[in-house]
Amino acid sequence: MGLGYFDATYWSVGSRGEGLGLLANDTDLLCVFNRTKVCLQMPDFDPDINTLIIETDHCHPGYCKLKLHRNNLFVAVDNLPKSEVVRKHRNIYVKNSYFVGRFQDKNAAFRDWYWEGPALKDYDTKQDWVIALQCMNSSHLYKAYVQRTRQWPKIDMVENMKNIPCSVVCAHHADSDYPLEEFRISFARAEKYLMRSVSHIQMACYFTLKEVVKNCVEDNLSDDFDEDENDIFKTYYIKTVFLWCCERTDPDIWTEDNFLRCTL
Repeated sequence: MGLGYFDATYWSVGSRGEGLGLLANDTDLLCVFNRTKVCLQMPDFDPDINTLIIETDHCHPGYCKLKLHRNNLFVAVDNLPKSEVVRKHRNIYVKNSYFVGRFQDKNAAFRDWYWEGPALKDYDTKQDWVIALQCMNSSHLYKAYVQRTRQWPKIDMVENMKNIPCSVVCAHHADSDYPLEEFRISFARAEKYLMRSVSHIQMACYFTLKEVVKNCVEDNLSDDFDEDENDIFKTYYIKTVFLWCCERTDPDIWTEDNFLRCTL
């Protein structure tokens, strides 16, 4: 698959990576570039030549742009294709298409794959390769999550999550005015950690919820949407609702006797 020819680290994420995948699920791999990284601009952080700055101004929540800075501005301008950058006043932003293109160019096996959302997709093998850049000061992105009141997970798990790197992936918001400039902030590895930490009762409730939504709710709603009935509710939506409910609910409630109540 070309792994030996590209400097990246690969992490299994998504339903299969979390141990929740069924045979019908695609295999999602987070392909994190090792040389180019990103960071939030902080007073005590001096980015190097291979780092891009995360800028969230005028972006949808959970999305950002990647900007060149004083330590790499002139070198990058000389080396980046003009078609892959956007100039706005004194700032220069890198397009998300640049990183997807680099990955495909370096891996001949991927050149016929489709770019859809954050991933390069191959429908025959059911593989999704999500092109990503790692954030060097991820703990700042977790700040709001760490500080809010919750009943789950326990404090030791929350502390461990601070050490799990976040990424930005090459995907824009559906309503973005600048789709090639926008990147999505990804907590996929942290979500994997959470989903692998739920109890067996919580896991059973999640699977029940997933099956009910996919096989009952969507069948009834499909006539009201101009979409395939299997695409109305993404699995990601169901997982997000489930994790939110776990966070807001007393862990002692999740017992076999309360299974139906928890699922409802």
